[in-house]
Amino acid sequence: MTEAFEASGAEVDSSSANGSENSIEPDAFLLRELQVFNWGPFGGFHRAEFDRRGSAIVGPTGSGKTTLIDALMTLIVHQPKYNLASTGGHESDRDLMSYIRGVAGAGNETGGNEHVARRGKTTTGLCATFASPQESLHVAVLFWINSSSTAAADRKEVWLVARADQLSSAPLDAWLTTHKEAGEKGLRHVAKEQENLRAFKTRKACQAELRRFFDVGENAFALLNRAAGLKQLNSIDEIFRKLVLDDQAKFDDAARVAAEFDSLADIHARV
Repeated sequence: MTEAFEASGAEVDSSSANGSENSIEPDAFLLRELQVFNWGPFGGFHRAEFDRRGSAIVGPTGSGKTTLIDALMTLIVHQPKYNLASTGGHESDRDLMSYIRGVAGAGNETGGNEHVARRGKTTTGLCATFASPQESLHVAVLFWINSSSTAAADRKEVWLVARADQLSSAPLDAWLTTHKEAGEKGLRHVAKEQENLRAFKTRKACQAELRRFFDVGENAFALLNRAAGLKQLNSIDEIFRKLVLDDQAKFDDAARVAAEFDSLADIHARV
C-alpha cells in the first residue's frame, strides 16, 4: 500500500487476511495489484498491492474505497455500473467522465467548477495485475482529453494487455511516459515491438481478449460488478437470469408454457 493511498483515507489492509494458501487453486490467477493515475480524487500516481490470501479496502465514508473498486470494474466490465458498493445496488450519478475529471459532489448554485479537480487537458491511467505462480497479466487503459470538454465524445483511449513470465509490477508509469512523449502512436509502436504486449482501440476488443485468456463468458465480470452492490439484493432470480445463464433464448418459451399451465390448472379447478 503506498503512502499516497493512505493519505486519502482509503487503505488496503492485508494484515487481517485469513485463510490458507492450501485453499487456493495452485494455478489460479488472483488480483495482486491496482495502479491508478488521475482517477477520481486520486491525483497523480497511486499503487496498491493485494495479498494472495485476500485484502480489505477500509476507510471512512468518502475516503475513496468505491473509487478503487470502480477503477477495477472499468478495466474488466463492458458497461460498468459505478458506485454500487456505496449505493447498495442503486444507480449513481458517477460516470467515467466524472472520474477522469476528478469531480467531487454536484458543485454549487453559482455554476462554478471548483468541485472539478482536473478541468483542462488531462490524462488518466488504470492498470490491474492478475497473477498465478507462473505468470502475470496486466490489463490497462489510458484515457485523455485534449481540451476542457466534459463530453464523452472528446475522450480518447487506448487499451493494453501485457503478459509476463513471473509476477511483476505493472508498467503503467512507463506507458504514461511513452504517451506523454509520443502519444498514442508511440504506445502502438511499443506494442508492436514487444511480443507480449497488445494494444486495442476499444474496450470491447480488449475485454474480449481478457475473457479468452480467463476462458469465461460475457457475463462473468458483469456478475462481479453486481456483487459489489450486495448491500441490497432485490431479486436473486433476476440476477441469476441476467448474469448467470448465458443462453436466454428459451425464457419466452418458458413463460408461455407457464401461462398455459396456469390456464389448464384454472380449467381443472372449475371442472
